[in-house]
Amino acid sequence: MKTIPEQYLEDIKTIISLARAHLGLGRELDVVVFLGKAGKMLKAFPLSAPEKTAQNILISLVRAFARTTKAEYAILISEGWGLNSTLNREEVTKFAESGESILNHPDRKNVVMIMLETQTGFWMSQTQIKSLDGEARDFDDPKFEFTHWAEGRFTNFLPHENTH
Repeated sequence: MKTIPEQYLEDIKTIISLARAHLGLGRELDVVVFLGKAGKMLKAFPLSAPEKTAQNILISLVRAFARTTKAEYAILISEGWGLNSTLNREEVTKFAESGESILNHPDRKNVVMIMLETQTGFWMSQTQIKSLDGEARDFDDPKFEFTHWAEGRFTNFLPHENTH
């Protein structure tokens, strides 16, 4: 199993700590991507926008900034919904094919999603958000899994020298 490169661990810990503090105040996590180099966070970019077109423009700006600054990593963090891992694959497939949003699934859970992107691949984590006293919330320590490639609007922020 491939572990997160040590030179990025402190930045990831800082981002997780900021997310915990934010949730502890009862706030929601917007989609934010952090670009940086080993030991030096360069910039944080909020990607939440009311319209998909505006969000696509923000994503393009992040990719351009990553290219011009030669960013070594992108760390994306967001709040979202996931399905309980105890659901069988057929149930999940049937639900996905129905066109319904996970928001409407009776077994949905609120999660924190974190993705580290480097030139060597992606480390991803999804951990459930839990309620504390009042509006405060928190999440368990993330467990990251490595993959060589990822697809979607919120991936591939770095210009990759080789294909994953």
